[in-house]
Amino acid sequence: MMPKILLVVQLAIGWVLLFSSLGKWRDPMGFARGVEDYDVLPDRPAFVFGLLLVPLETAIAVSHLTGWWISAALLFGLAMFGSFAVAVAINLKRGRALPCYCFGDRDGETLSPQTLARLLLLIAGEGLLLVSLQTSGTPDLVYHQLATPREFGFALFWTAFVVVVAMWILGLPDLHEMLRSRLSSPGQERQAGTLDAKGE
Repeated sequence: MMPKILLVVQLAIGWVLLFSSLGKWRDPMGFARGVEDYDVLPDRPAFVFGLLLVPLETAIAVSHLTGWWISAALLFGLAMFGSFAVAVAINLKRGRALPCYCFGDRDGETLSPQTLARLLLLIAGEGLLLVSLQTSGTPDLVYHQLATPREFGFALFWTAFVVVVAMWILGLPDLHEMLRSRLSSPGQERQAGTLDAKGE
């Protein structure tokens, strides 16, 4: 059972990375300029680092999805997620409202504690896989653990389920804030109407 759980974690991280890297390939120069905006590294090294991250993220994604060179991919993944987490934490501490560029879109998500939480979750997943790899001695993802197409289908289903649930849990604070603002709005409107009536 445990190997199949680890397989789901590995595939989930692979799909997240693949989706993220595909967004960055649409405008790699824009993503590299976004890395500059974080003001963690000097501009020129930050730009070069941002350009290198795009193919690196794609390679790590492919490795997670296929099992090729997974031991190296896990180390690179931990380093990459760790650098992202440090950069996000620094800018959150500075109070800067920067685009996340997590999926390559400047107009997408803004940096928030949820961004940092997602990175920490990915780091935890990579750490779990790395510990398992070192203790089991298995050099790569082994699809023969899935004896039938049905088991492979279940693995894909649980991978999608894990990704969706993780995104939903990380989005709960935003959902709570949205619901709270909607629930408080009618009361505020009634109060404003009462004040207007008294003023008349």
